[in-house]
Amino acid sequence: MIPFVCAHHQAFGSEVCAPAGKVDQAVTILSDGASLHVLIRGKRCDAPLLLRLHGGPGGAETPLFRLYDSELEESRLVAYWDQRGAGQLYDPDADLGKLTIAQHIRDLDHVIDRLATIFAGNKPVLSGHSWGGTLALLFARIIPRRSPQ
Repeated sequence: MIPFVCAHHQAFGSEVCAPAGKVDQAVTILSDGASLHVLIRGKRCDAPLLLRLHGGPGGAETPLFRLYDSELEESRLVAYWDQRGAGQLYDPDADLGKLTIAQHIRDLDHVIDRLATIFAGNKPVLSGHSWGGTLALLFARIIPRRSPQ
């Protein structure tokens, strides 16, 4: 596992965690010219990893996920991704031609790869709401992952 230190996250306080400690970190992941925002929370760095995909497109739901699904953070390491054009990535001047299904799938692939690097050996399980569920299904169909060896 890569050494991991939790960064300060204003909404949830500042903490530093050891590899088996509490996680409260916001990370930036680069994908095709965009900086993608992912908030990662949980009681233990080595807990099963869950990647929450919000609805929309454009309907960031991290605050709602955190309010209604916060108990997931007790037993899981939960990653909340603000998809391109939503939440932390909202841009009223965004080029709508770049907000395609294919781009969202490429972005999701980058997010999964980065999470797998940060939490070595801990492949994320996708959990999607509405459009997020559709994105998860399309991703699984278009970009199948190799089974663990």
